[in-house]
Amino acid sequence: MYCVKEEKLYTYDAAIKRYEAERHHAWLCRQKQLKQIRKAEQERRRYMANQKLLGFLALVAVVIATMICGNLACLALAFPAVYAMVTKEMIVVNEYWWRQQRGKRYGKN
Repeated sequence: MYCVKEEKLYTYDAAIKRYEAERHHAWLCRQKQLKQIRKAEQERRRYMANQKLLGFLALVAVVIATMICGNLACLALAFPAVYAMVTKEMIVVNEYWWRQQRGKRYGKN
C-alpha cells in the first residue's frame, strides 16, 4: 500500500513515521512557546513584586522622614509610594520596562 504526499511515494510505514515525526516537531515547538510564555509571566511577576517592594520602602522612608522632620508636608510623597504598591501598571522604569516598550513599538507584544 502506498501513500502520495508532496508528489513522492511512501510506503504506509514510512508515511506513519513521517507523520509521527511532524507531530513530534509540532509538540516541541509548542513546548518552546509555552516555555517562553511562562518565562514572560515570571518576569512580569518579578517586576511587579519589585515595584511593590520599592513602593513599600518609599512609604517607610516617607514615614521616617515625617517623624524626623516633624513636618506633615513630607506625607505628600506618600501618595506615589502607595500608588506604586497598589497599581498593576508599570511605573518603575528599569530594563524590563524598556524591553516592553521596545516590544510595543515593533509589534512584538
